[in-house]
Amino acid sequence: MAEREVMMDRLTRREFREGLEAGHFQTAIIPTGANEQHLEHITTGHDIRHSTHIAREAAMNLYPQVAVTVPMNVGISEHHMVHKGTITAKPGSWLAVLFDAVESVIRHGCKNVLILNGHGGNVAPVKGILGQWQLYFKLQAPN
Repeated sequence: MAEREVMMDRLTRREFREGLEAGHFQTAIIPTGANEQHLEHITTGHDIRHSTHIAREAAMNLYPQVAVTVPMNVGISEHHMVHKGTITAKPGSWLAVLFDAVESVIRHGCKNVLILNGHGGNVAPVKGILGQWQLYFKLQAPN
């Protein structure tokens, strides 16, 4: 396995599989964010870069228990579409992709999933669906 690598997109199929078989990566963090305006002085990728950085640092501190998935760069940002550079997703589309990401890591053997959100526009849709997902995936509620 790569030296202390936690980012799934930097692991080979073999490295991730062997990590799981060794009891590693029992938790997956899915960083979410947005690509949107942040006034004139902050780049459009601010949200996702920060949630991904926090996810990676947390996973490194908990190595080898935690892996970080590919970040979900697009968020629910319709309210910012008046500003050029914003990329948005409809809530249903965004939740469908997030659901599929959660289902994927669970099917691969991760026992815990943390959705680490970096964008306010994503909060209400996740809160609205979380209870159903907990029942479907048999997940515990966050404390």
